[in-house]
Amino acid sequence: TRCSATQISTYLASAVETKVLDCENNATVSPLTDGLLFVRHLFGFTGSTLINDVVGSGAQVTTATALQACLNTLTNPVDTTPPVITLTGPDPYVIFVGSGAYSDPGASAVDAVDGVVNVAIDSSQVQTSTVGTYTVTYTASDNAGNSSTATRSVKVDPSPTIAGLIGHWPLNENTGNTTNDQTDSSINLNVNGANWVAGQFGSALEFAGPGSNQDVSTSSAAALQTPSVTISAWVYPDTSSESWEWIASQGDNYGLYLAPTSRKVVFYIKDTTGIWITVESESNIFQFNQWQHVAGTFDLATHTMKAFIDGNEVATANYAQGIAHDAGNGFTIGSMQGSRLFNGKIDEVQLYNVALTKAQITQLAQGTATSPSSNTTLRIYPLGDSITDSINGRPSYRRPLWFLLQNAGYNVDFVGSWARNDSGLTDYDLDHDGHAGAEAGDIAHDLNYIPGTTTAPGYLGSVDPNIVLLHIGTNDLDRGQTVASTLTEIDSIIQSLRAKNPSVVIFLAKIIPMRNFDTAAFNAQIDGFIATRTTATSPIIVVDQYTGYDPQTDNYDNYHPNEQGESKMAGKWFAALQGYLAGQLAAQTTTVTPAVNTNALRNPLKGFRWIFKNQEYQTAFPTTAERPYLSLAKWYLAYDLLENNTADDVQKIIDYSNTLWAALPQGNQKVVPRVYLRYGDDANAEDRWPADMTAGDFSSTQFYTRINAFIQKLGQAWDNDPRIAYVEMGILGAWGEQHTPYPTPEMEVLLGGAFTTAFKNKQVLHAGTTGYFRNYPFATYWDSFSHPVEELFVDWLEANRPDSWKSRAYIGEVAYNFGGIENYLGVDPTDTLSTPAYFNRILNYLNRTHNTSLSWIADYNQTAATADGAELVQKKMGYRFLLENVTLPKQVSQGNNFQISFSIKNEGVAPFYEKWPVELVLLDPATKQPVWREVFQSADITTWMPGEDWNYDKNDATILGSGYNTPAASYVSTGIFNLPASVPNGEYVVALAVLDPAGMHPSLRFATTNYINGGFHPVARIGVNTLSSSYNAANVTFDDPQLDNSLFYENNVPPAIIVTAPKGNVSWSGGTNQVVSWNSYQVGDFVDIDISLDKGVNWINLVTNTPNDGSESVFIPANLGTTTARIRVKATNAEDVSNADFTVTN
Repeated sequence: TRCSATQISTYLASAVETKVLDCENNATVSPLTDGLLFVRHLFGFTGSTLINDVVGSGAQVTTATALQACLNTLTNPVDTTPPVITLTGPDPYVIFVGSGAYSDPGASAVDAVDGVVNVAIDSSQVQTSTVGTYTVTYTASDNAGNSSTATRSVKVDPSPTIAGLIGHWPLNENTGNTTNDQTDSSINLNVNGANWVAGQFGSALEFAGPGSNQDVSTSSAAALQTPSVTISAWVYPDTSSESWEWIASQGDNYGLYLAPTSRKVVFYIKDTTGIWITVESESNIFQFNQWQHVAGTFDLATHTMKAFIDGNEVATANYAQGIAHDAGNGFTIGSMQGSRLFNGKIDEVQLYNVALTKAQITQLAQGTATSPSSNTTLRIYPLGDSITDSINGRPSYRRPLWFLLQNAGYNVDFVGSWARNDSGLTDYDLDHDGHAGAEAGDIAHDLNYIPGTTTAPGYLGSVDPNIVLLHIGTNDLDRGQTVASTLTEIDSIIQSLRAKNPSVVIFLAKIIPMRNFDTAAFNAQIDGFIATRTTATSPIIVVDQYTGYDPQTDNYDNYHPNEQGESKMAGKWFAALQGYLAGQLAAQTTTVTPAVNTNALRNPLKGFRWIFKNQEYQTAFPTTAERPYLSLAKWYLAYDLLENNTADDVQKIIDYSNTLWAALPQGNQKVVPRVYLRYGDDANAEDRWPADMTAGDFSSTQFYTRINAFIQKLGQAWDNDPRIAYVEMGILGAWGEQHTPYPTPEMEVLLGGAFTTAFKNKQVLHAGTTGYFRNYPFATYWDSFSHPVEELFVDWLEANRPDSWKSRAYIGEVAYNFGGIENYLGVDPTDTLSTPAYFNRILNYLNRTHNTSLSWIADYNQTAATADGAELVQKKMGYRFLLENVTLPKQVSQGNNFQISFSIKNEGVAPFYEKWPVELVLLDPATKQPVWREVFQSADITTWMPGEDWNYDKNDATILGSGYNTPAASYVSTGIFNLPASVPNGEYVVALAVLDPAGMHPSLRFATTNYINGGFHPVARIGVNTLSSSYNAANVTFDDPQLDNSLFYENNVPPAIIVTAPKGNVSWSGGTNQVVSWNSYQVGDFVDIDISLDKGVNWINLVTNTPNDGSESVFIPANLGTTTARIRVKATNAEDVSNADFTVTN
C-alpha cells in the first residue's frame, strides 16, 4: 500500500526514528549493521552467515538465533492490535431539534500496521425531530481483521426558543401531506399540493404561486387567538410580478406577506373596528431567488407594529386598536386562506404570542447562519506537506494558530485524518493532514483514495471541513516540477474539497521561500490562478505567506519554519481568517437585484437626433419637456463658414465650433457634424463654396488639394473634441451625401484616405446606400432609413459584413421627402410614431440593422398619441443596459482587498462604441455625495453586445418581430478594490456609474430605478469595519433619471492618463511578466512604461512606444527587490503614476 518514494521514505524514516529496526538493541540504527542484517535475512541467510561482521558496537543482542527471531517479527509480523479511533469534535455532541438531516462531525482511525483506515459511522438512531439523547457508533477494521468501536452521545435539545413560542413548523418532514407543530399547541398543518424541496435548513416547501392552489393549512385553534403576535419565517421568493404573496397568516386576523411588484415586506392585522392595518417596508427591500429571513410583530401594550428582514427593522408604526380575532380562521402557510398564493420556497415558520424585540428577531435570523462565525464551530483543515506536518520536534504553525484563534474567542476544531505529532506538545488540537514529502499530486490523490492505492475513501472519508488552510507546492518546485503542472494538481485538490463540501472556504497560501530556492515565480501565478476559480459559494482567499518571510532566519533548515517562522505563518493565517470571519473579504457576500426601469432613457450617443444647420434654425436643443430623449444632434455646417480661403487656419474651425456648441457640455449633449458645399440637388440648391474656389467644381486639381488639407484641419479641430459623437463624411454632392455628383474613383481614394488619416478617435460615417467607401473602416448612415427601395443595401451588409455593427456605428435618417415614404412610414414623424404599423416597421429595421440613432423622425409632436411609439423607438435605438445583479461583500476594511462584480444584459439593438469607464462609488447615505470612488479595471462596456439575427416577416414589416434568434448574453465584470485609510469606518451606499472620459463625470444610465441624481446607481449598503443594517439600498430615496438635468461633461479637458493597475497591496516577482493597465483621454498613439524602486524618485524604463491601448504585459527584471515600487505610464502630453507602493521580490 506504499507505492511512492514519498510514502516509502516516510515509512522508513519513521522506522529509523522509532528504532523498530534495532534488533541488536544498541539504541542506534545503522545501514552497515542493522541494514545488512535485514537484507541478509531477506535473502535467507542464517547462522554465522547472517551475523558475520555486521553486529554493531554496544549490541545487547548478538547471537544469530536471537537476531533471527527479531528479524522474523519484522518481516512476518502477527498483527493483533486493532485500530485506534479518535472522535472529531465534542462528545457529547449537542444539536437542536428541527435542525434537519443529521450531519456527524466524524472520526478518524489509525492502525499500528496499516496506518490510516476507514471508519464506518452508524448514526441511524439519531432523530433530529425529537428531543433526546442518541448514540452514534463508529467501527474501524484493519487488514488483519482486528476491529474496534467507539461511540458518541448526540443530544437533541429543545430549540433555544424565546418565551411565547406557540407554533413552530420546521418543515423538515421532506415527504407526506402533513407538517407537524413542534410546540405543545400541536397545530399540525395539511400540505395541499406544495412540493418538498431542499430548504435553508433541512427540507422546505415550494409553492407554485397563483393558479396552483398550493398551500399548507389547518382549522382554527385557540392558541392562534393571541393579543400580541410575531410571525417569523425564512423565504426564497421566485421572481414574480404579483401584487401580494402571502407567507403565513391567521386568515385576515394577522399575517405576513411580500409585495413582489415593489419588493416590499408587509405585516398586517385586522383591528377591533374591522379595518385592515398594515406596516410596510420601503420598496426594493428583499431579493428574488435567495434565502432571507422575514418577520412581523404587533405589541398590544405599545400598539406598535414592525416588519423585519434579515434581523433589520425595516418598518414601524403605531395604532390605537388591538387585533379582532375571527375564531373560525385557521393558520395557513403559503396563502391567505387559499388566495394570494406564494411563489417560491418557505422554511422554518414560527409563531409567538408576544411581540419579539429586534434583538430576538436578529437571533432568529442569525441563529442558523450558514457562514462560519465566532459563534459556530470552525472545522479548520490544515492541509499540505511537512511544513504543515509535525516533524523534527516542531509542532508547525498549527500550534500558535490554535492559541490565536482560542484567545480571540472562536470555537475551533482542527480536523484531519491523522494527528501525527513529533513535538511532544499536546496542548492544542493535533488533527491535520500535513504529510512530510507530499507533492500537490500526492495530496490530490490521497484526499480521495487510501495512499498508494485506488481504494476509496482517502483523507476526506473522515473529515468534513468548512475551512481549509492549504500550503502546498514546496516539494513540487524543489524536485523540478513546473509551476503549471503544480497548479493543475492544486486545481484537483480544490475540486475534491468542493465535492466534499460545496461551500468550503479555501485559504490558499503563497508559499514560504526555501533557502536554496525562491518560490516567487510560483507565487506570482496564484492571484491569476484563483481569479477564475473563486466563487461566491466557495471562495478562495489568497494568504501571502511569502512576503516578509526570510528563510535564513525563519527556517531551521532549507524548508521548515523554526519557532519564529511558525509564529509568522500563524499570524498570516490568523489575519486572513479573522478578516474573513469578520465579513471583511468577499467570501461573505450578498447579491442584490436592482429593480428594472421599464421607461425609455435619455442617454448619450444614442436615440433620437435633432437637426441643426449652421445658426439658421436654432442653436439650442429643445427642452426635455418638449423632446424628452434628445442627447444627439445632426449639425449641417457650411464649408465657407469654416474655411473661406486658404489663409483660414484650423483656429477658425475651432472658433466657429465653440460659437455653436459652447452650451453642449452642460446639457450632456453631443453632435454629429456634416460639412456641405451644396445644400440641395436642383437649381435652387444653396452653394457654400469658399470664395477662392469655383462653385460646383468637384474635379479640379485645386479641389483635390484644398479638400485634403481642409479635412486634416477638421481632424485637428474635432478629433479630440468631446462634444462630437461621430463625424459624417459630407462635403461631396448634394447635402454632402456623396451623390449628385457621385464620387469618381479618384475622389473616393482622396476622401477615404483623408478622413482615415484625420480622424483616429472619432468614427467617420459614410452614406452606405451609395455603394462607395466600402473598403474603408467607416461607420454607416442610411439617409432613407427602412425605405424598401434601398433594401438591397441592407442585404449587402448582412451578406458581406454581418458583424461590422459590433465595432462601427450605424445611424440613419427617416427621409420624409423621398420616394413615396408615406406609404411605409406616414407623412411625417407624428404620423409615424402614432401609428403602430409605421413604428413597428421602424422597430423591425432598428433591430435588424443594429441602428444607434435616427434623425428627422425626432421632429414629432409631443402628444399622448405619439408617446408610446416614441418611447418604444427610443428604448430600442442603440444600447440599453439592464443591471441584472451586483455581488458584493457585506463588510470591508481599509487596506484589505475586496471584490465586487455586476452582471449586465444589453436589451437594446447596438453596442456602446466608446470605451467609457465604469466606476464603483461609496456614497454618504445622508448627503448622497461620493466619499470614495475607483474605476473597474476589467469592465469593457464596448463588449456588452445585444442579441443577433432579428426574427420578423420581411414581407410584412408592419408586424413587430418576435425577438432575436440569438438572445443577448449576460456580461459579468469583476473588480478588486482596496479602500484607503482615509475612508472612515461606518455604513455607506454602494453605487455604480459610467463616466464620460471628458472630465470623468457620470453620464450613461442603466435601466434600473435605483438612481440618484448625478448619474449614480445605488445598489446596496456596505459597512466599513461594521456590519450594514441592510444590504439593500434601503432608506435612500431614488430619483427619476428622466428628470435629472444635472449630468454634464467638460470641454477643453487636458490630456490625461490614469494608471488602473497595479494598485497597492500587490506583490510582483522579478523575472516575470506583469500586466500594467491604464485609461487615457486625448493622449497620443504611444506611451512609455517605467518602474521606480523608490516611490517615484528615480525611474527605470520597461517599455518604450507601446500602443496606447490601455494594457501591456511588461517584463520585470530580476533583482529589483523593493517594497516601494511605483509604475508610471507616460505619453508626450500626459503621464500618471500608480497610486500606492507595491512590492517587487527578487
